[in-house]
Amino acid sequence: MHFPPIPDWIDLRPGAMPRPIDRRFRLAWSMARGLLPDFAHDWGDDLVQQAADVLRGDQPADPAIMAALNLRAGPLLDRAEVEARLLAGQEPVNVAAAMGLPAAVVETYLQLYFDLTGQTRARSWMAHEAIGIKALCGLTPDDIEAILKLLGFLFGLGVLEPALRYYRLGLHLVADLDAVPDLDAEGSAWARCIRYWINVRTLDNPVAAQKLRAAFPETERQSAASPGVIHPVTLEMAAEAVARAAHSARTAVRRPELPLWTLAAPAPTSARWQAAQTASRRTATKGRRRAAGVLVPAGK
Repeated sequence: MHFPPIPDWIDLRPGAMPRPIDRRFRLAWSMARGLLPDFAHDWGDDLVQQAADVLRGDQPADPAIMAALNLRAGPLLDRAEVEARLLAGQEPVNVAAAMGLPAAVVETYLQLYFDLTGQTRARSWMAHEAIGIKALCGLTPDDIEAILKLLGFLFGLGVLEPALRYYRLGLHLVADLDAVPDLDAEGSAWARCIRYWINVRTLDNPVAAQKLRAAFPETERQSAASPGVIHPVTLEMAAEAVARAAHSARTAVRRPELPLWTLAAPAPTSARWQAAQTASRRTATKGRRRAAGVLVPAGK
């Protein structure tokens, strides 16, 4: 027996679990392409209907929706910053102000592509839908979007802001940070900490992590220029924890393995414990005898 294939739009129905983070855009795209059955058109709200009109090329196009679509299709760093700021807990109106965008554009983008409503405490959903599988495995230094969203989600704006400057200035492409002109001490310290954290996060070899720790002696704890922000406590300590774990794993003394036959031998017991077990068995035996005396076999 062959069952018909399950259509992609079935996951877009109301109440579907887990809810796709870009559910509204996927509904609008399927509606505009004629891939959504007639009864499923009621699944979308007014924004979905308007976005479908824009995707079909209907005129006049809604300017906020057009700007949100262009933001999604534009430079990776722009949309990564929007999503990372939202993951860091920044309100959409403040995200718009920080990026110089109209508030309506950020709000429309959030509803179409990055709807976190009611899901911010669901960490598994946030990791898979909001950040992506790279948050769990396979992260590389080239995954800038995932790195920024992960930093915002884990550490908040206090770390995300320096990380955004790190990438906006192109410091991730510079081999020697000391050779960068006009980079003050605060910016240099943050750049080293961020680079350190990224390298350790993308390494799965404990020995390589330990070597990396030894290669960055200058990233010692130092006070930050901004009050209330201590960058080494966030980024550097996470890297040092990985390095310490690698060092412990390599220097730990291995105990000799016992022969298999010793695993079946009973553990030695104390005399007091044996006496308690004997008394317990005697009490149970007396109780069974008293119960047997009052029982009458069936049929008599």
